[in-house]
Parts: sequence; C-alpha cells; structure tokens
Amino acid sequence: MSLPLPRQEVVEPLRERLGPRAWARRLQLEAGATRKPALTLGERLLHFAPVYPALVAALTASGLMPRARREFASLRLERTTVFLPNLPAGFDGFRILQISDLHLDVDWGVAARVAGLLHALEYDIAVFTGDFIDRPTDYCPQVVEAMGLILSALNAPVYGILGNHDRLSLVPPLEDLGIGFLLNEGTALQRDGDTLWLAGVDDPAVFRCDDAARARARAPAGACTILLAHAPNIARRMEARGVDLTLSGHTHGGQVCLPGGWGRTGGREISGDQRAGFWFRHGAPGYTCRGAGGSHLPVRLNCPPQVSLHRLRRGDGAPFIERSLPPPA
Repeated sequence: MSLPLPRQEVVEPLRERLGPRAWARRLQLEAGATRKPALTLGERLLHFAPVYPALVAALTASGLMPRARREFASLRLERTTVFLPNLPAGFDGFRILQISDLHLDVDWGVAARVAGLLHALEYDIAVFTGDFIDRPTDYCPQVVEAMGLILSALNAPVYGILGNHDRLSLVPPLEDLGIGFLLNEGTALQRDGDTLWLAGVDDPAVFRCDDAARARARAPAGACTILLAHAPNIARRMEARGVDLTLSGHTHGGQVCLPGGWGRTGGREISGDQRAGFWFRHGAPGYTCRGAGGSHLPVRLNCPPQVSLHRLRRGDGAPFIERSLPPPA
C-alpha cells in the first residue's frame, strides 16, 4: 500500500544532507510515485507468493514453531576483532557496537532484550545499521518509545543510517532522542590526536539512494574510513574505493535457515558469503550482522539474532569472530 508523502516541513531540512537527487527519489519511492527497480522472475514469484503464511504453516506442521519462537528471543552478543593496516594508532583498540534490523513492530519485546544486553558492555561508539521498523509508517510513537528504551541503555555517541523498511520522517524524532543519522554523510571521530572517518549511506538495497562518494567527500586524504551501509550490496555498487571496513545488516543471516546456516541472502546483488559475518571486497573487509529482530515474523531457525561488538586493531591480519555468547541465564 502506498503511503502519502511526509509533510514537507518535516523532511525538507534533510534535502541537503541526503543530496537533492537522492532526497527526491526516496520521497517518490516512499509514496509509490516511482517504480522500484524491476524484479527478476524469481523475485516476482517470492513477492506475490504467500511466502510467510506458507512458512508459518511449514513451521507449525513440522513442530518447529516453538523452537523458532524461542530462538527469535535468544539474543546473542558476537564479539569480533578487525585488523586495519590504515587504522591510526590512536584508534587501536577502538570498539564499535553494531545494532541492526530491529524491526521493532514485529515484536516490541526486542527493545527490552537489546537494552538488557547493552548494560554490561563497554564500547566507544554505537551504530544502528537500519530497519528500525518493519511495516512502513510515516511516524509511530511506539517506535520512538521503544528506541528511547534502547538508547537509555547506551553510554557512548550513537550514529545511524536508514534501511529499506525505514522512512525519512523517522529521522527527526530519532535524532531528537540522540541518534546522529548519516544520510550520505560522514563525520570525523577524534581520539588521541588522530582521526577516523565514519561515513553512512542511505539504503542501497531497495531505495538505492546511496552515495558513498558524497559520504566521503569531506574526509581527509587517506583517512581510515568505516562505512555504514544497510545492505552489503553496497560493496558491489559503489564507485568510490578507499573504504577500510563496511558494516551492514539487511540479510538477517537468512533468518530461517537449514542446519549449517544456509538461507536467503536478501537480494540479487548479495553473495552467499555476505549473508552473515565477514567478507572481502576490493581488498577490504566487510561484515554483515544477522540483526536483533526479524522480518515480518517473530521466528528464527538455525540463525539466532545478534548484536555485534567490533574491536579495531592496527595492523595486518584476517578479521575473526572472537565468540558468540548466548544471553545470560
């Protein structure tokens, strides 16, 4: 169902931040006034087929529904270490907390589970990599209330980007809560006299309003750059190089997977190695978080939800997952 255009006075200040062309395109797509990219035959079948009712029926008939609901509520913390040769010495050991794909209106209990996990963690910044909501809405007080609960548990600067389920009109109320959105923008992080550039782009999966070059335009020459992009297909599509680490979500790790973790990737431009965890493109690492919530249904199978805590280290070496911890008993 198409939504009315958000009130111009609400989103107009975002025009220059997002970029006039991306701003206009996103508004048109949000309102259904412009067609989204053409779907492949397989995507059309998935789009129009009753996939989710069929999934509910299959989980119920197989007796797996109770397990899938329990796993959905079993939030994990995944700790990683990422080696970056270009990382300034002052940022050696810098920690980034990544929260992705909350889809809060699928299960409002996600907010309390995330907040409960955050209280015991130490980190230098927190980032949200999109999809705060599941059902497109122009404004939802319950989303603001749920995000307020999560943000009350955070104790460091917070940044965010929009996902393919999010709407521009969510930005002002969430920024009022303390999230610094990066809408094809970047910001310089300072530590011990060194600079790390944090860039964020708009959704590259469905809206395709991302502009990595714009997000890095003000970065100092040669600056180490961490890119926030909702979907990992940004690595295939962006023209700009020089990104040292990309942090993404969108795939949910497949959400409902076969034993061993095989599941849908969530897009034709997303490869299987980008479904979850670390991957490499253009000689630099990327990471896909499975997300704390789930799309459309409060179920997960062989793919538990997660919040990720990344520790940056200066030097060479393959990134690795230190450990993935279940919630406290």
